[in-house]
Amino acid sequence: MTIYIGADWDQKSVVFAAGQQGQEPDWRGELNLNLDDINQWNQQLQRRFPRQDFVLAIERGLPLWATVFQRLGCTVYVIDPNRSKAFADAICASAAKSDRADANTLFLIAQNPNIRRQPLPETDDANAALMRLARRHERLVKELNRTSNRIRSRLAEVFVNLNLPDLKRQWVGDFLTTAPTAFHFQHLSPAKQADLINRLRMRGTTRNKLKTGLSQTFHHLGKWEAEVVGEEIRDLVAQLRQQLSMQKKVEAKMDELVQQKSDAAAQLQSVDGVGSKLCGYLMALYFFASSSDTRRDGASIRLGASPVTVQTGRKTRHGEEQPRALMRKSAPDIGRRTVYLLGLQAVRNLGWAKAQYRYLRDHGKSHGHALRCVSRSLLRILSSMRRNGQLYDDARYIEALKSKGVVWASTL
Repeated sequence: MTIYIGADWDQKSVVFAAGQQGQEPDWRGELNLNLDDINQWNQQLQRRFPRQDFVLAIERGLPLWATVFQRLGCTVYVIDPNRSKAFADAICASAAKSDRADANTLFLIAQNPNIRRQPLPETDDANAALMRLARRHERLVKELNRTSNRIRSRLAEVFVNLNLPDLKRQWVGDFLTTAPTAFHFQHLSPAKQADLINRLRMRGTTRNKLKTGLSQTFHHLGKWEAEVVGEEIRDLVAQLRQQLSMQKKVEAKMDELVQQKSDAAAQLQSVDGVGSKLCGYLMALYFFASSSDTRRDGASIRLGASPVTVQTGRKTRHGEEQPRALMRKSAPDIGRRTVYLLGLQAVRNLGWAKAQYRYLRDHGKSHGHALRCVSRSLLRILSSMRRNGQLYDDARYIEALKSKGVVWASTL
């Protein structure tokens, strides 16, 4: 027998309703977020419903509660709050909002397989760590871009006609630390200017471009203003270097954890364009332990390569299939960005992906739409590879496209 539980959470507690299918809840109450209460609640649950399976529905928003119930042995379904509200309206539940009423709605949702969909996947320690590292890496990339943009904004004010390349390069940081403004550079003696440029580690063509740019720049700041702006630029350069150091540490740790699943990493990286970082993101989001997911578009749904059409088993009054489209807005932000990067890398490295992208663009699809379609195709391949334990075979896939008469594959 299965016991169904609905749990409505806030930051410090959960209001729950538990019982059997088709009956009123046998047990209601409130659970506080502390170890003693959680252990006591679990003991009471086992005494009330001995040797039963537990299915729990909880609204999305605070992953901690879902993890707690999963660790206690429940099969957890995380529900979109909008779907929960729509279900409550459909069953004519009271419009008066209360934690008890929400818990009762989730109790009913837990019994409805058409709404609860896929359970929260089991994660091991390495997968949880990889997911945290992927999110931290994404935050660091955003912070690096913001810091770089701030530096460029200041340089546009103090170095007229000077266009520095990638600010993450070592020699750029060394140059700006010594001469953060045109005022600082032009107040160096000619010998010190030449020595500064010559000791920077760069290519000869880049050195010549730097010399040309510096010869055409001029300063318009007074001494004190230049000192203030110079200190700000030095601080930003130091901040950028610290962020780069942190990024390297995170990437090294991601590589280490990816190698814990060397077979999965080898399969993903057998596709041209899937490097170690993209592989880490894909494994963290879906492919670390996804071999049990048999859905054709399971990865696309999880990562947001949507809309994805799924069959509901229902038919219209005319006997036609009535599918449902799953939209990408329900996918996490990091998943949607990974899908975009995957599509971009595929178009750059895979002939069939480039042909599909060009065909979609020629037929009026936007750049983002076309990339998501390419990603969806590639994610289906990756999912099949994981289930079957195979490496990527480009020629085999192209032959399959041609045998099915795919229009854009005819010229491959």
